[in-house]
Amino acid sequence: MITPSIEISQPDLNRLNKLLTFTAEHTSRNMGSLVKQSAITAIQSAAKATKPGDAASVKSLAMKYKLRPLFPIQSVLGGKQMYQMSNGKTFQTENVISKKSQQARGLKQIKKAFQSWSKKQNRWSFIPYLGEKNGKYDADAKAGRIPGYGAAKAGWLKALSAFGKPENLDGNLKRPVSKVSAQLTGKNPFALIQNLVAYISKTAPESARIGIEKATNRLEKVLIPKLSKELQDKWRNS
Repeated sequence: MITPSIEISQPDLNRLNKLLTFTAEHTSRNMGSLVKQSAITAIQSAAKATKPGDAASVKSLAMKYKLRPLFPIQSVLGGKQMYQMSNGKTFQTENVISKKSQQARGLKQIKKAFQSWSKKQNRWSFIPYLGEKNGKYDADAKAGRIPGYGAAKAGWLKALSAFGKPENLDGNLKRPVSKVSAQLTGKNPFALIQNLVAYISKTAPESARIGIEKATNRLEKVLIPKLSKELQDKWRNS
């Protein structure tokens, strides 16, 4: 039996468990292997349905989901200039300081900033960029990395390791993001997959339902054609 951790349609879950039971009864496949196969498929499908992006891998996420973009700092300073002093402190001014004066005073002009969402202020803010790269992103700058990116997606993918599959993560998460309880041998095999990332209920509330639905559809296409015509008809009419 498969049980996800967030709300799904009970009929969808019943349909999957009914398919697993029917297949175990009429083929040589045991319930444990069927639970494992359906769990892996459901996890991968749920991950694809969870933001950011539509990939079933955190590693393959586009740069825009991992790094904060750089933009001209004057756009957030209303045309003002920003400089960094030799002691590391910064200041703003409406005046343009010549390069000769910058050298004499030990100043460095700051031309770019990272865009960052401030949870405390509930608005977009900026972080002055002190590096030298010219592109849209700087993967080497700590301030340019989005902490815990793809956590909700990782909450599904981390569960893959419990079923002997690669997690497809890239080590950016420090806290636990999933919990799995599973028994694939003996009587009544089951899998309980919990995504521990709380905000998934807001950003991807349909992910578990989609995972169950796609797992059922995929398994039905793979398993039912292997049955006799009589059993196929019995399943379709059940």
